[in-house]
Amino acid sequence: MQETIKWLKPGIKPESALSSGVLLYRTFSDLQFQAENDSIFFERIHQKQDLIKPCLSSKSLLSLSYENDYDYVDNLSETGLIQSDKTDNSTFLVNAKKGYSLTFSCSEHLCINVIKNGLSIKSALKEAVKIDKIINSVSAYSFSEKFGHVMSSLQKSGSASFAYTFLHLPVLSLIKATVEIQKRLSKTGILFENCNNSASSNSIGIYKVSNKYSFGSSEEDISSQITDISSTLIQMENETREEYYSENKAEFEDKIMKSLGILERAKMLSHQESLEHLSNIRCGIILSVIKSISLNDINPLFFTLGHNNLKYSMASSGIPLAEENCYRAEKIRKLIIKRNDDI
Repeated sequence: MQETIKWLKPGIKPESALSSGVLLYRTFSDLQFQAENDSIFFERIHQKQDLIKPCLSSKSLLSLSYENDYDYVDNLSETGLIQSDKTDNSTFLVNAKKGYSLTFSCSEHLCINVIKNGLSIKSALKEAVKIDKIINSVSAYSFSEKFGHVMSSLQKSGSASFAYTFLHLPVLSLIKATVEIQKRLSKTGILFENCNNSASSNSIGIYKVSNKYSFGSSEEDISSQITDISSTLIQMENETREEYYSENKAEFEDKIMKSLGILERAKMLSHQESLEHLSNIRCGIILSVIKSISLNDINPLFFTLGHNNLKYSMASSGIPLAEENCYRAEKIRKLIIKRNDDI
């Protein structure tokens, strides 16, 4: 299980970037777009998967299907390793150790997803292109010199490339600056999505930044654009955090330490509660208010405390699903107590 969250371990800088990556959508030249209930088509797409798997030559590559492995697929989706649309007939090749997945489905035949820690889009693109070339060499894509990759929707045509980052912007969210940021970015074809479970809550501040369209832009241009925008948002968060902290030091530290106390003692925590308190603690780590816990400890928890993730790990341990909130609280509590004991 630990292998599936290696890409959530942060680099030294920038602290506000949780993870980032690249999606490449592709269709095969010898397959048409098919309906979801076309059994002959899915037999052929499964043959493609069997053809491609040996070419990637990795012992860590797993073959999964949504029909037979839906709990584990949902678990991987919650961590960000699988991000494409899933249907009952979708199948997957997943390398959790290296942080990439291939999704085979009926609309876009193939989605390559490479995810990295921190702000590492260019590194993710380099790896995705390498995988892309290997696959194209054994099974040619549908490609037009004029229009680029042939897809089922115009939104995904052209380079059919999408870059993304998951950013932690709690102070920008707190002062409601993210509302204006979202409006401005939407006018330029950039998605700025609030990943909070509750639309009414601004206290977590996890946002996904990605391009909405790929037509007319190269993979490199898209990668650079999302990297530049993310870097600007990170700088804004850093400057706003320092200013807010200097003006509201006692109040901010009180909020951080209360969250730490709750997570140290709580016996039951909902997913929303845990994320709110972890967001405060993450700020405390960056500001050096909390020194016993590191970002290495906290980052994976933002993606591994959801229902699907806990459902999978609880089932493996024989724990009833009714105890989800207790299990979540215990998982966090043990981490904090261990780190305090290590001091």
